[in-house]
Amino acid sequence: MIDLNLTLILTEAIIFLFLLIVLNKILIKPIVSHIDSRSKSIKDGLGSANQNSHEVSELEKQAEEIIRSAKVAAQELRNTKLGSVKKAIHDKIEAKKAAVEEELKQFNNELLTRRVDLKASLVAQSPVLNEALKAKLFASSN
Repeated sequence: MIDLNLTLILTEAIIFLFLLIVLNKILIKPIVSHIDSRSKSIKDGLGSANQNSHEVSELEKQAEEIIRSAKVAAQELRNTKLGSVKKAIHDKIEAKKAAVEEELKQFNNELLTRRVDLKASLVAQSPVLNEALKAKLFASSN
């Protein structure tokens, strides 16, 4: 029937154990250590990515705050400049109004002076004009 050889079984068992030990040292331990290091590097990468994600969100918040404050500062600067320009324009308009009013006063004074001078001249020339008019009237009636 089946012939069992104890030495052959022991030899096969020893060879099998030897093969397991050699394969464990040469193949399985390096693979397991590589898998462990890869797993650790993936965990580290995920942790780093999470940390970077938090940093990015913080930087985004800071950028939004900077933009918001820049907009406020720009609006304040615009309002300040606009106010100063409006004031400068208003001052120029008032100066021009004052100059025009002064010119109008001078013109009215000059007109009044000319009117008085013309009236005085007409009054002074009135006897001469009356004589000239009488002479013409008598000359045309004759």
